[in-house]
Amino acid sequence: MKLREGSQIKLTISMLFTLFFMLQMLILLLPFHVKCKLSIKKECLILNETIIDSCKINETVIALSLEDYVALFNPVKFKVIWKYPIRPCRIVGFYGGRYLAVIDRHGLLYIMDIQAKGPYKAVYFTVVRENITFSPKFPESPYYARYSRSYVSIEKGLGKGGLLLKIAFLDPIVKVFWSLNGSVLYVVQKHYITVVNLKKPHLKPKHIVKFDVGVRNVYANVTGGVFIILFEDGTCKIFRLLGRIINVREKLNIRNIIWVNLTHCLIQSDNKVLLLDLRRGYVRDILSNVRIFRYYDGEKIFLVAFLNDTLSIIRWCSLGLITLFKHKVQNVKDMFLLHNGRIVCVIQRTGKICTFCVLKPVRYTKYVLGNVLYVNFTGEPCDRSMVRSIMAYARVDNLTVIYSSNGSNIIIRVPLLKKSNKVRITFTAPGLIPFSDMFSVEARTGEIMISVLEEVGGVYITARRNVSFTIMTRVWGRPVVSKVFMLRGRSIVWEGIVNGSSTVTLGLMDPGLHKVVMIAESKGYASTARILYINVTKLRIRLEEPHNIKNIRSGNYSIVFRVLEDRRPIPNLPVLIRLDKNIVLRDYTDDKGLCIIPLELKSGRHILEIITVSRDYYNGKLTISFIVKPRVRMIVEGLNFSDTVRRIIKVKVQVLNDTKPLRRGYVLVFIDNLCYGNITLKDGIVQIPLELALGTHIVRILALSDNMTLTETFMVKVHKPKILIIKPSIHSVKPGNLTVTARLVSNGKGIPNVKITLIIDFKTSYINITDSKGYVNFNIPYMSPGKHTMIIKVSDPSIIPSETTFTLIVKPKGIQVVERMIHIVMLVLLTLIVILLGIRITLRRKHI
Repeated sequence: MKLREGSQIKLTISMLFTLFFMLQMLILLLPFHVKCKLSIKKECLILNETIIDSCKINETVIALSLEDYVALFNPVKFKVIWKYPIRPCRIVGFYGGRYLAVIDRHGLLYIMDIQAKGPYKAVYFTVVRENITFSPKFPESPYYARYSRSYVSIEKGLGKGGLLLKIAFLDPIVKVFWSLNGSVLYVVQKHYITVVNLKKPHLKPKHIVKFDVGVRNVYANVTGGVFIILFEDGTCKIFRLLGRIINVREKLNIRNIIWVNLTHCLIQSDNKVLLLDLRRGYVRDILSNVRIFRYYDGEKIFLVAFLNDTLSIIRWCSLGLITLFKHKVQNVKDMFLLHNGRIVCVIQRTGKICTFCVLKPVRYTKYVLGNVLYVNFTGEPCDRSMVRSIMAYARVDNLTVIYSSNGSNIIIRVPLLKKSNKVRITFTAPGLIPFSDMFSVEARTGEIMISVLEEVGGVYITARRNVSFTIMTRVWGRPVVSKVFMLRGRSIVWEGIVNGSSTVTLGLMDPGLHKVVMIAESKGYASTARILYINVTKLRIRLEEPHNIKNIRSGNYSIVFRVLEDRRPIPNLPVLIRLDKNIVLRDYTDDKGLCIIPLELKSGRHILEIITVSRDYYNGKLTISFIVKPRVRMIVEGLNFSDTVRRIIKVKVQVLNDTKPLRRGYVLVFIDNLCYGNITLKDGIVQIPLELALGTHIVRILALSDNMTLTETFMVKVHKPKILIIKPSIHSVKPGNLTVTARLVSNGKGIPNVKITLIIDFKTSYINITDSKGYVNFNIPYMSPGKHTMIIKVSDPSIIPSETTFTLIVKPKGIQVVERMIHIVMLVLLTLIVILLGIRITLRRKHI
C-alpha cells in the first residue's frame, strides 16, 4: 500500500523527534564522572570544566552553570544532586524551593522543576530579550516582569503562560522592583517613581515622586522601603516609601545595598563599605580596601569579602565589624556562606571548589555552688560575639528550663529539687557547634535572696575610687548567715561570711560599668546567684541657680550648684571655680552639698568650669558655655571735656544694642534744662552741632526707644582762649626784617589749626594758622623806625573771639649806640661804688 507524500513527511518528522529524544536520554544516562572528571583532595573538589555562573540555593546546596549543563551541587559532601543539559547560561534565581530559572546564550528563559519525576525538562521556557525580574512570592504569585526603556510587561511563568499586563511609558525606564508580597511593581523612570498595582490592573499607574534631575541609577531595598537614587549630576538622594526625601551630603558610587533598617543603611561602594544615615544623609567609612562578593542578612549580617587579597568572613553586629575567618585564596570567582555561617564555599576560576570551616567551639569555665551553675565564656573575640545569642537548655524533673546569655556568661539556677540529682546543660546558638556539660545539684528548701543597699534596678552607682557597699542576705524576709562569693570574670574579688548584712569593699575600680556576679550559699537553703552592675562614675555637679544661665544680661550674680554622688549630696567637698580659664574661687560644699559663688559677669561669651578636687572620689567637672547679653548702652563723643574755647561743638551720639546699632528711637538734647532738639535715630547714630555761648552749661542727652531710656549729663564751660607773645621778647627792636611769634592756648595747652591775624598800625594785616602745638609765626619784611601798634587776634569763626595788643618801638641805629655807651659807663660806676664800700668796711673792722 503506497503512502501519500504528506504521510511520508509526517513519518520523517516523527522519526527525527524520536531520535532527538533518544540522544537526550543517552546524555542524561551517562555517568557523571565521564563529563566531569573528579578528584577530591580533603576539602577541595577539582572540576575540569569552566564554571560560568553560580548561585546559592540554600544552606547546603549551590547551583553551578557549566559549559554543557546546569547542576545543583552539595559542596560539603562534594556530590551532584541534580543536573540539566543546557548550553552556557546565566542563573537568574531559585524560587519556592523547587524552581530554578536560567537564561541561555540565545536569550531563552528556562524555568525548571528540580523535584519533578522522570526525565528532567523545563516546565516553562520563552525568549527573553529584555531585563527580567521575578516576583519574590514566586511560584505562589507565578509572575515575572520584563522591561526595556519604553515598556514593562508582566507575564505568567507557570501553568499556562501568557501576558498579564503591558504598560508603555514615555519617560525612559531605569529599573523595576517588586514589593514584598509580589502585588505591586515599582517602576523607576528618568524623572518618576511609578507604582503599578497588579491586583487592580485596570487602574492607571500612579506617580509617587517626581525628580527634576534625570536618574542615572537606582538601588533599592524593598524590605526596608528605601530607594537610593543616583542622578546624572552626580548627586544622591534617599527616597523612602513613607514619602520623605533626604539629600546625601556626599557623592557616592554605589554597587549594591548590603543591609538596611529604619535608620541606617550598609552600602557596598567601589572598594569600601559605607554606613549611610537615612535620617540625616551622613556617610561614614567603616571598611576600606575590600571587594564584597556576597552578603547574608539573617539574625546577623555576614560579609564574605576579599580584604587585602585575603578571604575574610566579617560579621556586622552591635559591636561593629568582627572578623570571623581569614584564609589566603587565589583566582576567586565567587564565594558563598553555608550552614548558617559555619562553612564558606569558594569557587575559583580554575574550576576548583573549596570549603572551609568558619566557626570554632566556644571555650568556657564554670563555677558550681549549690544549685547554681555560673558559666563564663573565654573564647576569641569572634566567639564572644556569638555568645550573645547562646541559649542553655536544662532538663530537670521532666521540665525543660531555658536560660539566655547576657553577652559574656550564663547563670543557670536549677529549680529546687526534692532530692539530689545530676543535670545536663546543652548550649546552642545559630551557627554554633552545640556542646553540653553535666553537674550535680543538691536538694535544698527555700532560696536565699541577696540584695545591695541603695541599688536601683540591679545597678549600684558610686563615684568613690575604693568601691564599698552593704549587702544583705534574706530567706523569706529573715536574715540568714550565708557564705557569699563575688566574681569578676574568672576571678573571685571578695568572699566572706555575711550575718544578715555586711559591708563589702572591692577596692580600687576604674570608671565604667563593672559586672559582678554574687553567689550566696547557706546550709539547708537553695543557693542563689545574681548579677550586680557597679557603675563607677564621676561626681555629678548640678546647677541650681540661675535656672536659665544662657539667657542673662551683664551684672552681678550668685551661681548656686550642688555636688551629688548618684542622688546623694556630698558635704565638705573642695571645689574649684574657673571663669574663662581663670581661677576665681576655691570653696567647700555645705552640709547639703551646695556651694554659692558670687560672680560679676560682663557681656560676651563665657565658659564657667566647676571642678571637684578630692582624693577619695573620681572628680566631676561641669562646663557651661553661655553668652551674657549686654544691656542697651549709649556712647557720646565730643563732650568728654570740662571746658572748651570752641563756639560750635560737634556731638556724636551712638546707641548700641549688643554691639549692633539701635535703629528705632529718638535722641533729645537739653541745654540748661531747655530742649535744644529732638532727633530721630538713623542707623543708631546721631550727629548734633551744639552752639554754646560764653559761660558754664549743663548738657543732658536722652535716648528713648521701646520703654527704654538712657541718660548722659555733661558740664561744659566755654571761655576765651589766650594769646601769648613769644617774639620779640622786648618791645624795642632795630629796623629791618622782623619775625613775630605768638601761641594760642587754653588751660596751658596749645590749640592747633586756628586762623590767627596780625594787624600793624590798623592798616597792614598778616594771616597764618597755628601748628600742632598752637604756635604761629608772622614774617614782616621791613619795620620802619618809630612806634607801632601790634594787634594779634583770632579770626577763626569756630573759636570764641580773642585778641591781644602791644606797642613795638623801632629805634634808629645811632641812638642805639649812645644808649649802649651810657649803659656801660653806668655799669663801671656801679662797680667802683661796690669796691669802695668793701674797703671801708674792712678798715673799720681793723680799727675796732
